[in-house]
Amino acid sequence: MANNILTEGRDTLRKIYEEVKELGQTELREKELVAAEDNTEKALEEKEKSVAKEIADTIKKRREEIVKTFDMEEDKLNAIAKKTSQKREKYRDGKVSERIQEETADFIEENKQIKAETRKLYKQSKTPSFFNTGLYYTLFMPKSFLDFLWCFLIFGVLFAGVPALILYFMDKPVRTYTIGLIYVVCILVFGGIYLLIFRTAGTKYRDTVAAGNNARNRIRNNKKVIAKISRNIRKDKDDTHYGLENYNAQLEDVRVQLEDLSLKRKDALRVFDDSTKQTVADEIKGNSQAEVDGYKKRLAELTTELSGVRAYIKQRKIYIAENYEVFLGKEIVEAETLTSLLKISEKNPTATISELIELYKQPISEN
Repeated sequence: MANNILTEGRDTLRKIYEEVKELGQTELREKELVAAEDNTEKALEEKEKSVAKEIADTIKKRREEIVKTFDMEEDKLNAIAKKTSQKREKYRDGKVSERIQEETADFIEENKQIKAETRKLYKQSKTPSFFNTGLYYTLFMPKSFLDFLWCFLIFGVLFAGVPALILYFMDKPVRTYTIGLIYVVCILVFGGIYLLIFRTAGTKYRDTVAAGNNARNRIRNNKKVIAKISRNIRKDKDDTHYGLENYNAQLEDVRVQLEDLSLKRKDALRVFDDSTKQTVADEIKGNSQAEVDGYKKRLAELTTELSGVRAYIKQRKIYIAENYEVFLGKEIVEAETLTSLLKISEKNPTATISELIELYKQPISEN
């Protein structure tokens, strides 16, 4: 059990002051250590984050570099394949055209002969060349849907468009009978010309026009055959007779290279992910390990010292509470209060601690 210190004197009071002061300084040291520990932990955390970010950025960059390298090589091979394909198609188109020319040459030549014979016939019979034109046969001997469509358009222009154009340029207003007269005149004029040409062709040049029409039908049939042959040749998927072996070999070589490149890409990325990535991480960690270890060592030292300081503070607070505060009260066992008591003891050197406290609690004289 602690001795009652209220009856003791100035020396005991100074001893208490020194112990309380020393405790206060130790508590300040505790705060310094806590601050240093927090700063060191923050510095260590920031360094570890920095290292982790550098590892992530470096791994991403190097992986992207691998992908970019293979992408560039793949683009080169695709460009070669595209260029070769274009050359192949151009060469094939040329060969297809040659084949079409060869297989349709007889029909084309026959059409040339038919045209030449027809021109000769018209010349010998002194038949105007107009009766050997597409316009004549379209208007006077239509057969196909296109012929009838052209007839409809031409008659529409002559019997409706021309009168409307005349009316457009006439002074307004135009009387109704004038409008009717214009349409009647156009019908009579153009209709008359049409009938005159039709009658002339049917009487004076009947045999020649019939022969020309027959020639026209033969030419048209030959053109249908030519078109059919051309379609069949263009639809033919068999390219063996076009001499494309060299182009096919080049395209096959590029295809093999692309497949090989794809396998190498997968293998390179697998190796990078399985081992190279870890090597990169270890290298970056190794470069920063000394600094990280320094922070960890400093943190361990601060933690150890702080633990000791806190244990010491706890022990001293218990000691002061059991030996001093229990007699003097917590409010007296403070450095500032003990300083005031020591000053009072200088004037009362023989006074006990209890007497000094009483003097401390007395009101200050206003004299």
